[in-house]
Amino acid sequence: MIKRSALNEFGDYAVWVGILLMAASLPLSLFGLSLGQFIIIGGWILGGNLKNKIKQAFSQPAFWILTGVYFWVIFGLWNTTNTHFALDSLRIKIPLLLMPFFFSSIQKFTLRQYRIVLAFLVAATFISTVISFIIYLGWTKVQVHNIRDIVVFLSHIRLALLVCFSIIVCLWFINDFKKYQHKFYLFLLIGWFIFFIVLLESLTGLFILSALGLLYIIYKLFKNDTSIYFRLISMAIIVLVFVFSNKLYQYVFVDSIKIVKIDFNKIPKKTKYGNFYVTDTTRQDTENGTLVWLNVCEIEMDSVWHLRTEKTIYDKDITGYEIKYALSRFLASKNLTCDAEGVNRLTIEDISAIQKGVSNINDLHGNMISKRIRELAWEYRIYYFSKNPSAHSFTMRLEFWKVGWFILKNNFIAGVGTGDLQDEYNKAYEDFGSKLDTKWRLACHNEYLRIAVLYGLPGLIYFIFSLFYPFLRLNKKQDILYSSFLFIALCSMLTEDTLETQTGVTFFAFLNAFLLFHWQDKKNPCVD
Repeated sequence: MIKRSALNEFGDYAVWVGILLMAASLPLSLFGLSLGQFIIIGGWILGGNLKNKIKQAFSQPAFWILTGVYFWVIFGLWNTTNTHFALDSLRIKIPLLLMPFFFSSIQKFTLRQYRIVLAFLVAATFISTVISFIIYLGWTKVQVHNIRDIVVFLSHIRLALLVCFSIIVCLWFINDFKKYQHKFYLFLLIGWFIFFIVLLESLTGLFILSALGLLYIIYKLFKNDTSIYFRLISMAIIVLVFVFSNKLYQYVFVDSIKIVKIDFNKIPKKTKYGNFYVTDTTRQDTENGTLVWLNVCEIEMDSVWHLRTEKTIYDKDITGYEIKYALSRFLASKNLTCDAEGVNRLTIEDISAIQKGVSNINDLHGNMISKRIRELAWEYRIYYFSKNPSAHSFTMRLEFWKVGWFILKNNFIAGVGTGDLQDEYNKAYEDFGSKLDTKWRLACHNEYLRIAVLYGLPGLIYFIFSLFYPFLRLNKKQDILYSSFLFIALCSMLTEDTLETQTGVTFFAFLNAFLLFHWQDKKNPCVD
């Protein structure tokens, strides 16, 4: 046995500290993520026995498959003209190379160490959500124009993903712990995390949690020891999920685009005070089924609004848009005309809400999820009739995907290269005739599409292979934690460029390598 020096032992300790720092920094600190990686590198070198470590990593096929994704990034330089963005991409994606290497080369963790890393991650996620909630309550100087503004350390979507994974970790701990006191606190923590997902209006988070629950129910249905009562309840839940999904699809994509016909013979030409109405017949914007721009008299709206608030309708609301937009939509939602009479009929509560950017009377009383679903339907209606998705996150993604597919059809073999994505998108927006405003002309927001556009269909096939091969090779099918993490990561890549930011790529590379290469209970207490 090789005698280890104090320096070697310090190196091992530094690696452990670096891993814990990274786990704690994922929801809290970008600087901590970078510092943690440097500490791991230094500790790995000081720990010595480098030859055996390298040999151990190189002997694992899963290591080569995972790091192969980074080599595709390097390979994509051959047809790149924008070297600045290409080199930046190489820098950002370094964790895809480093994390599999380090975690596959160091000694496997004990169950206790494995739990500690997960506990650090859950605790840090909890702290991040508490800080966000404090900001939501207005106890800080952080300006909140949108619910997403309460998340200050990382993107709101990334935090939602970490919250979803933390819920799974808590369930894993509950199944593993014996003391009921510990189980009780963990259930409280799960309740807090679910509350936060709802508060954040994260449809992505709610979808992931619902889908994981549905998959678990389906899994249990195929178990021989499952009771008849559980099977009946499960079947009822599955039916309800499909009915709800169909209703949701109808509401957002079908009912939302029904044309509201205008009978000009029944539309008054003048207001009660003799001023002319303006009707924009080219727009089909509606609130609660009422056309927004049907009977509009801005002169009267502005006059009465100024009397009631000492502001004009051309001043900005808390969200940064002119008040007239939220005001017009709010009046339509109450089936009031956009004139002096309509503004006079607004309550003090209505006026306060409009100044905060609230644009529908239902948003004052409905829950946050129904509000977000209404927003989706409203965004899709605007996009369907105007073809302009600017400033609307949901429909802008639809435009990104259309343009991305347009680029892919002309580059499906080799792709456009590691650094040329935004340049190709900028040209494609013009060729595609997109109405999207210049400042919103971003790329992809779908990792699978992004990989395909960058490296062609061969690159996409390899990327998908790299996601599933280690899962199968290392027999993680019965590992509830890794299976759940992989599902969360796969879902996140549908609507986000997960691997294109330091936080996103580190979130994936760190947890993917840690959960793949380290402790795994063969009996797995969390799987029946």
